[in-house]
Amino acid sequence: MLDIKLIRENPFLVKTNLEKRQSKEYLGVFDKLIVVDKETRELLKETEELRFKRNKITAEIQKGISSKKNVSDALKEAKLLPIQLKEKEQKLFLLKKEFEELLYKLPNLLHDSVPFGKDDSENKEIKKEGKIPVFDFELKHHGKLAVELNGADFERAVKISGTGFYFLKGELALLEHALRNLAIDILFKKGYLLVHPPFLMKRKPYSGVTDLND
Repeated sequence: MLDIKLIRENPFLVKTNLEKRQSKEYLGVFDKLIVVDKETRELLKETEELRFKRNKITAEIQKGISSKKNVSDALKEAKLLPIQLKEKEQKLFLLKKEFEELLYKLPNLLHDSVPFGKDDSENKEIKKEGKIPVFDFELKHHGKLAVELNGADFERAVKISGTGFYFLKGELALLEHALRNLAIDILFKKGYLLVHPPFLMKRKPYSGVTDLND
């Protein structure tokens, strides 16, 4: 999650970085966040001033009663202040909630080395490792191969989870388990401890790690 202090002190830097993602949604969230943050701070100031005023009048009333002075005007004002304060606090609560939701929607900043591009065709190649092999036959996409080997089901996964997901079946599913067990064995030998965490989490531990609205 982005630090609001960074956004307040360097709004242009943050917005320029977000523009690299080519997302109107992120930019809209950022602009809205700036407005809500300003409104929240202004309302917080007004609320604190009302609390101070309430405490001051309460003290004046107590002092006036002790010295037998007329405090009728102060009493009238003291009755109105809690109503005004409650209204401010309710608005402040809603603004803080909106502010938090907007902040959670913003992604982390991209590294300065990430280029600005309209799509992946403008990506910058940094390094090549090894030689690209040449084959004397037509290569098949791994997804197509998996379907032909009856090792994956894309259509059913799309119905259940959406685009980009798949079911692994049969020998491919066994292969995935074997690779996982191999990785565990290697990590055990390096001194790592295998842990099975709970399947549910409270909101706070993962707040800001991902978009909580997804």
